[in-house]
Amino acid sequence: MMSKDDDTQVDAPAFPLNASGRDCSDRNREGRRASEQSVPEGKVPEYLARVAPVTVPPTRIQASPELLADNYLSLLESVSEKEAFGILELGRFQLGLRKRMSRELQALYAGLWNLALRRSFPHDYEEIFQTWLQREGAKLSTRRREEREERILQYVESLRQYGDTDFSELSRHITGLLETDEVRGKRISFGMALYIRRIYTYFFDHLL
Repeated sequence: MMSKDDDTQVDAPAFPLNASGRDCSDRNREGRRASEQSVPEGKVPEYLARVAPVTVPPTRIQASPELLADNYLSLLESVSEKEAFGILELGRFQLGLRKRMSRELQALYAGLWNLALRRSFPHDYEEIFQTWLQREGAKLSTRRREEREERILQYVESLRQYGDTDFSELSRHITGLLETDEVRGKRISFGMALYIRRIYTYFFDHLL
């Protein structure tokens, strides 16, 4: 049996009414507005929770895949390979190695963006990523496109396995492409792990 104080009764009006059917006063509305303003972000106001349960749907994309692909290209313009070259300790005249590492870095960036998309838009990330991958691949020859996609998907799969909690395996892989001694390799690997996390966070925070 419900008590008199139970405010969840189905037949109870939301606000007390006078004889004419109007609100008794504005105090209830003012109290509700104050309650809404005091609710922490992301919480359901108490008065709404009493009326009906609220279900938050999974995040769905509100922009077109093409728009996010364009945004990623803009993000890449803000990412400096020179910083990575500095961490990798590549000299200005190591042109062949810098070119090779540039290809690896571009594949790495794509993998990090894919991971950020998957975390934010689990239902739509594949369509978004494929839109970008196919659009950019269309600018290349068949051989170069296949090589590029294979390299990118290797990073995508690696990040799918390790997620965003630990980038050390990825940094060791990149460091392993260099000819370096153990001490120098550990130093470079540590720096690259921090660099990778910073780039991932940047992509994640600026997907839209």
